[in-house]
Amino acid sequence: MTSMWSVGAVEDITDDSAMIRRTAVDTVHPFDDPTADWMLARVRQELPLYLLHVADHSESMPPGLREALHDERPCDGLIFSQYGLPELRQKLEGWLPHDEGWRPESAPLVSVSWSGTGAAIFDILRMLKAGKQEPSAILLPRPGWGYELSVRDTGFQPVGYEVPVESPQGPDIAHLHEALLRCRQEGLAVAGIIVNPQHNPWGGNWTPEFLDAVADLSETERAPVLVDNAFFGVTAQEVEPTSAVRVMDRLIAQDLLVSVRSLSKQFACSGWALGAVAGSPKLVSEYSGRWRCTREPTANFRAQAAMASWLGGQESTQFAWQRRRDTTRNAWLLRQSLSEVGLALIHHGGAPFALLRPPRHGSAAELRKRIVEDSGVLLGMDRDARGQEFFKIWLGRSSQVFEPAVRALCGSVAMLWSD
Repeated sequence: MTSMWSVGAVEDITDDSAMIRRTAVDTVHPFDDPTADWMLARVRQELPLYLLHVADHSESMPPGLREALHDERPCDGLIFSQYGLPELRQKLEGWLPHDEGWRPESAPLVSVSWSGTGAAIFDILRMLKAGKQEPSAILLPRPGWGYELSVRDTGFQPVGYEVPVESPQGPDIAHLHEALLRCRQEGLAVAGIIVNPQHNPWGGNWTPEFLDAVADLSETERAPVLVDNAFFGVTAQEVEPTSAVRVMDRLIAQDLLVSVRSLSKQFACSGWALGAVAGSPKLVSEYSGRWRCTREPTANFRAQAAMASWLGGQESTQFAWQRRRDTTRNAWLLRQSLSEVGLALIHHGGAPFALLRPPRHGSAAELRKRIVEDSGVLLGMDRDARGQEFFKIWLGRSSQVFEPAVRALCGSVAMLWSD
């Protein structure tokens, strides 16, 4: 008899129901989010489930990276370096400049991040807030990942600059100036600026000209720039990612730049929460030595050791290329399939997301629920700066999961959009 917890070989996984059984089915309710009920309902009925609402690649990590976890040396104790496992930090010192095109003379300090991109951003914001009593703002992209909550929780006022959904090149410099004007009008000092050059949710790849304007503003206001580089390595094949650290490297020596890069998203091991924090030595040292370590100790020895031995080798290079190819192909498949049922897709290629406009009639939230009930496909949702809703579709899945998801989705939306 097959256990409900059993999961087939990697090549046999064609949807997410087995993963949800293992990670979410419990005797207590796992979330307050209503989408949990939608997912669990599919699982209990033994129906396929496709999670295209979250930036995860749960079907498999690279085989060599998984094998690297079987380190015969002791690696289950504490790490005493506050900058992470030395062998991984030193590997990142060579890998990041090559991958992101840093200039040798820029000399950023590199630290391992083991708490995930969001937690690293929160800790950096706590660091920027320390000692600031005056009313202060953080300029941030709107829409954007959940920066606003972290900004408010650290005592800052979020002030957004618009990122137009139609633009594959991200925000205009005028949008940045409008945000600065609002700060002036409200009597807020600018304490920091968040940029997300491979943008979540719209998927644009921001221009060097915009980032250069951000650097100018940073110098004028003496406000550090926080770069969210979560999707730098997962652009479409035809899109060369803009390297914010390279464009703004003049800020490093002025204690005005810190960048957060995700390894876990790029290399399909989201649960490891591994990445890098790099930039101005003073900021990275304060983050590593105080602000992160007051919340949690250096952790994840075995995963850090595995990443150190694997990163930069042939398989990691091939896997990164393969992921970019897969997301490019997935976007093409989704665009073609939706066009056959009369719907248009928005896809810019700067990050692995695509957007679908809901029909004008009815509630987008209710429609999202009906789509997952009808097809098993769970879509994300986001709003532009004017409140217009969009369905957000994660493209970073393997074809064995994405292709059946697209077939199910298109069959559902063809009917629901015409209701």
